Amino acid sequence: MKYVALLRGINVGGNKKVPMADLKQLFKKLGHEQVVTILNTGNVVFESSTKSISKLTGDIEAAIEKKFGFPVPVQIKKHADVVKLVKHDPFAKIPDSKTIKRYATFLAKAKKVTHAKNLPFSMADAGGAVVLTVVDLDDSGTLPMMNYLDTTYGKDVTTRNWNTVEKIANCKI
Repeated sequence: MKYVALLRGINVGGNKKVPMADLKQLFKKLGHEQVVTILNTGNVVFESSTKSISKLTGDIEAAIEKKFGFPVPVQIKKHADVVKLVKHDPFAKIPDSKTIKRYATFLAKAKKVTHAKNLPFSMADAGGAVVLTVVDLDDSGTLPMMNYLDTTYGKDVTTRNWNTVEKIANCKI
């Protein structure tokens, strides 16, 4: 089965450094195949014979903490689900620009999207365990969005720029 591992909060501002070459080797050591890392933000596409996402998540989180010395929350998604999300093209009418940024936030479990009033960004439910957001950087930065998502959905979420999600979906292994 082809999966995507999304690591939260690594290589941001010089904190929790995880070199992608080391991460790739770690996945191979765990017995996964066709391992590809995408960008430096903790995106790994890989194949595994393990069918249990919770087992994959636990094994990978434990191995990362042992190797790098700090805990890193990991979300595992089926690659086909990411491909389906991108094919759905939820941002078709919202082009990326210098000031308009599009994001997908992956939740550990499906939850109803909570729409609060007066947010400096817009949100949409992508179904399942994905929340889509659009931020106009002229109105605010991404910090209010990230704080709201963490407060509303918990610390087990991880957010990716839509361009990164497209790269993950287009990864051929």
